Amino acid sequence: MNIQLRSSAKGYRLSLAGEIGYAQVNELYQVAQQIAENPKPTTIEWENLHAIHYAGVQVLMALGKSLQNHNLPLRYKEPAPDLYAQLERYGLWQAMIES
Repeated sequence: MNIQLRSSAKGYRLSLAGEIGYAQVNELYQVAQQIAENPKPTTIEWENLHAIHYAGVQVLMALGKSLQNHNLPLRYKEPAPDLYAQLERYGLWQAMIES
């Protein structure tokens, strides 16, 4: 599991790789809190993420709503195919895009 946040004048890039299980959700939450404290447009890069616990999905959805409250976008790059299939199977992909 690898969670990396990069900041620039244009916004944040949040890179997620490996697998984010329940034990790693706290680290993802802390990074989301950093973004929420100083909101900027944010892009999620997760082409190397293979699995994410539902609690992690909830953190990303809450981050999207927080940024939306500031009229800022949360963009998702193309996920890894197996992760996309998992999110689509449980109806989460559409919910994340709409959040």
